[in-house]
Amino acid sequence: MSRILYHSLERSSADVSPFDRAILTVAAQANLRIVSPYIGISYLERIIERADDWFLVSDIEAWLSSLSFRARPKAWSFIRSNLDKIHHCEGIHAKAVIGNASAMLGSANLT
Repeated sequence: MSRILYHSLERSSADVSPFDRAILTVAAQANLRIVSPYIGISYLERIIERADDWFLVSDIEAWLSSLSFRARPKAWSFIRSNLDKIHHCEGIHAKAVIGNASAMLGSANLT
């Protein structure tokens, strides 16, 4: 089954994003695969803690350059600690969160 996710025009700032809800649902599945050139470290940590296993495909240079100077040291530390779980793919622009039984694909950055 597939469905289109979108923000309602009546949505208030207190509502949980339908994209965030979908990503967290997929992340709760055992094996998580993330494809994104841009993702916030705190958000990445939030979603990978739900999975038994995870792997990230990203354009590391583009990812780091998109982060603030303050966020880059934490990102570098995260990357060094997880070299076996991160694959650099220059020029990647896809955004996907893939689990065992479902996936979320879109154009929005995971920041």
